[in-house]
Amino acid sequence: MKKFIWIIVIVLIVVGFYWFFFAMNSSQNGNGGVSSLKSLFPFGGANNNSTGTIANTQAPVQGSNEQTQITASYDPLIQISTRASVGATILLPGYASLQVTASTSSSTSTKNTGTSTSVVQSNTTNPFLGDTLPIVRFAEHGTGYIYDVDVRGKNETKKTGTTIVRVAEAYFGDAGNSVIFRYLKNDNATIETYLGHIVPPALGTTGQFATIKGDFLPENIPSIVMSPDQTSFAYLFATNSGVSGISMSTNGLNKKQLFSSSFDEWTLDLKQSVLTATTKPAGDIPGYAYSVLSSGIFQKIIGGINGLTTNISPDGRLLLYATSGKNNIGLFLQHQNGDSTKLSIATLPEKCVWNKSSTTIYCAVPISLDTSLTYPDAWYQGLTSFYDGIWKIDANSGATTQLTDLNSKAIDIENLILDQSGNFLIFENKNDGTLWSYDLRPVSAQKI
Repeated sequence: MKKFIWIIVIVLIVVGFYWFFFAMNSSQNGNGGVSSLKSLFPFGGANNNSTGTIANTQAPVQGSNEQTQITASYDPLIQISTRASVGATILLPGYASLQVTASTSSSTSTKNTGTSTSVVQSNTTNPFLGDTLPIVRFAEHGTGYIYDVDVRGKNETKKTGTTIVRVAEAYFGDAGNSVIFRYLKNDNATIETYLGHIVPPALGTTGQFATIKGDFLPENIPSIVMSPDQTSFAYLFATNSGVSGISMSTNGLNKKQLFSSSFDEWTLDLKQSVLTATTKPAGDIPGYAYSVLSSGIFQKIIGGINGLTTNISPDGRLLLYATSGKNNIGLFLQHQNGDSTKLSIATLPEKCVWNKSSTTIYCAVPISLDTSLTYPDAWYQGLTSFYDGIWKIDANSGATTQLTDLNSKAIDIENLILDQSGNFLIFENKNDGTLWSYDLRPVSAQKI
């Protein structure tokens, strides 16, 4: 009897050791997986602490109920594409009106006609899959191809196959369904401006990108600006006596003259129904800014300021402006009564963007300035590049708060835009044209 009991004990010990080592070995998945025993005790769940750490749950191995948890650091700043952009806009979450293909095996195109089509030999369609995050639509430098990517840099998809070579600027209208391309012709002197509309492939068609079809605007347009609602735009047109300001709907209709001027060095800013014309800046020349009335008359807003650059609020009540010159930039906020407040940060207004309610401004602020240079000339001419941080300005009080120093990433920010909810700040790195996103939401609301 005792012998039988000892046999049973030995058998149990052997089975126990065998089970233990087999379970330990089978829990390894070849990718740094953790022991299956750990998944039975899921300590360390979701964590919303001040560092933005969150918990992710990996998909369980097929045929198993086991789940593995890992933690990943959430960085609110992210590069959303490695492609160089010449213009971008933000679409509503889940926008997916254009069907595109996953393969780019072959294509045909006609350069700079605005009517070419790239056909892809593939049976697999790949519509944009994002349904919760806003979508950034942008045009690629040099090709004019249009891409969509969400604000966290995922699901990048090519939307159009129309080639616009040497494209240097793009302005989107009609919720991203129309686009104005600007590029130099082969003579390296003539500026072409093309107003195009994105035409999806025929219903039920697979294997094709959308095309861009439209018409050319006059040559050598020096300045152009899109309205905030993206239904119209304004531009300058050279005349024998100077320039005329022209407005047009993005559908190519409703063209009308807004003003005429014997002075031709203007930059335009269009916010709602307020058109602002500011003299082109130079650090050693006084500049002036005017609002253009419906009668075509210029009404002075501010003037006699060296290196003047401006950025008017969406409601037209406030003016963000800078005075600059030799080793100096000063940033000011002018109120409706004409009083100005000097802000504690120094940057150029074109490195800032207003929220839609005109209560908050987000600015890219250089960490330092080269004191041997004259601004804004040196920055425009590419003689210097800024290392920026992102700051928030309260438009009512003028209080400023630094949101991030960009972790010393050496990014020179330009072309800032906000999504409709004001949750994501999208901008371009002037150094290489790449697009970046900064999550403005509270840490508790941020998700990968």
